[in-house]
Amino acid sequence: MSLNIKRRIVVVVLFLTTAWPAAHYFVIRDLGLNPWNWFGWAMYTQPAKRVRAHAFSPGGASVTSMLSTVTKKQGDSIMQAYVPWSRRYLELGELAPPDEFARAILHVFGRWSSVRVEVSRFALMRETASMGVESMRTYNYTRADLGL
Repeated sequence: MSLNIKRRIVVVVLFLTTAWPAAHYFVIRDLGLNPWNWFGWAMYTQPAKRVRAHAFSPGGASVTSMLSTVTKKQGDSIMQAYVPWSRRYLELGELAPPDEFARAILHVFGRWSSVRVEVSRFALMRETASMGVESMRTYNYTRADLGL
């Protein structure tokens, strides 16, 4: 390999390692990805984000309040869908909608025609230096949307 090619490789590597932190900030901000991943250099400047999802019946009743009406096995099946989804959501943000979580809810509550899932992501708020809701999104699913 000639000296000229080696020099070009060094310049490209230096450019990428210099430009990536700024690009990483905008990618994370716009897509809602986890700043602790994706080779982020500022990941230690904030605590890990948290996610919380609340699901509601077509009449507006909270799924949490309805869990007492189902068997433990049915409740566990909802949690088995929720836990992996919440981890994916923390990694991928808006790129990981709660489809499987909603599908599990509609499977357990067979008479429901739809379910509404409200997802809140908590993060360190720069303005107040405290944890707060960074984003909130509502997903509405019908049985047809999920192929049920």
